[in-house]
Amino acid sequence: MAIKGAPKQIVVDFTNVRDGSGYTQTHVKPGDYRGKVKSVEYGESKDNKTPMLTYALQLANRPSATYRYNCPLTEKSLWKLRKLLVACGVNVPQKKLNVHGVAEKIVGREVGICLDDDEYNGKLRSQCVDVIRADELPQDASDDEEVVDQTDDTPDDDDSPVADDSDEGEEDLEELDLDDI
Repeated sequence: MAIKGAPKQIVVDFTNVRDGSGYTQTHVKPGDYRGKVKSVEYGESKDNKTPMLTYALQLANRPSATYRYNCPLTEKSLWKLRKLLVACGVNVPQKKLNVHGVAEKIVGREVGICLDDDEYNGKLRSQCVDVIRADELPQDASDDEEVVDQTDDTPDDDDSPVADDSDEGEEDLEELDLDDI
């Protein structure tokens, strides 16, 4: 059967197309959950081109539930990255540092994920509003996960990273490393 009104060939290039955003924003009841850092991407915010790290945080007992945690790399917002690093057990001194290595090395680390309700396009979903050390969670924090609804890979209202591989502004800084914990 032919597609009505279509040319004989419809050529598209899937070379640089991903299988979705990687974030499900699965709706669970608001609360604190045991999870882990699944991945990290470097990019820029869509709106003001602010450099940022975007982490995917995954629930321990529900690997399909993955939440975005944006860490803009501006002085006013560095508290978010610091909080995540500390929640992953990294000692972060208060000085200028190169965090490139440790930003990747916390992938796989256990973390407490604080979720709250958020509405997007009229549909309720969960959103990561904070992170804490996993050892601050009650022992059964993962057992009370109750999935209310599953959402698709809908765009997040937060800024999604756009890849940027430039090495502009490189400085010789002390590098923060997990070995420093």
